[in-house]
Amino acid sequence: MSHRERKGGDARMMRMLRGDGRAVPLEQEADRYLSLGRLTILRADRHLVEATCEGRSRTHRLGYEPGRGWWCSCERDTCPHVMAAMKVTRPVHPAAASDPAFGFQDD
Repeated sequence: MSHRERKGGDARMMRMLRGDGRAVPLEQEADRYLSLGRLTILRADRHLVEATCEGRSRTHRLGYEPGRGWWCSCERDTCPHVMAAMKVTRPVHPAAASDPAFGFQDD
């Protein structure tokens, strides 16, 4: 998330409409998914994340892949499902994996 988004520059990035029509900050919705245990990390390693998130109406598949970046089956540009996963994982780009600053060494 860019500095502009954190400062509230793009309302589409910061809010989503709930079923009752109320606007809720995406980060608040992501925190809610985490606090309710709705995010399940299926796999996480240095380069890949696979997860599911129980949304309001269905379970979403999401993850991170090198070259693709973060993605979610809800297909929104920015969603609370991905934001929740980003809060608890930190994939490393393959090019950085052998950088001593990250503490990883490719085997």
